[in-house]
Amino acid sequence: MNDIANDISSSLGSRIRSERALRGWSLAELAERSDVSKAMLSTIEQGKTSPTAALLVRIAAAFGMTLSTLIARAELKGGGLLREGEQPVWRDPATGYLRRHLSPASDMPLELIKVRLPAGQSVSFP
Repeated sequence: MNDIANDISSSLGSRIRSERALRGWSLAELAERSDVSKAMLSTIEQGKTSPTAALLVRIAAAFGMTLSTLIARAELKGGGLLREGEQPVWRDPATGYLRRHLSPASDMPLELIKVRLPAGQSVSFP
């Protein structure tokens, strides 16, 4: 899972950079809109860190999308259905929250994900 997790961190960073570029936003503008520091955003965009769910929620909200949509766009990249062992899994380093995208990429406004949150952990979203 380590290589896949690194790939997802890199994909998330690329996706965030792409979403920001599509909107013509500077790093400073995204930082202001998301309340995430420019330094952290830069580190995330470079794929040097695996951001927490709380950070990703703030970034996704700045783009007007859900956490799930942001991660799905990063991990699917227009690809097809993968076997379970090949599906990318995103892990929140702060809580152990695991997220796996189960449904294939499509134009339908539907996505099926599997989430596991370890006992005793919580993730709060604004």
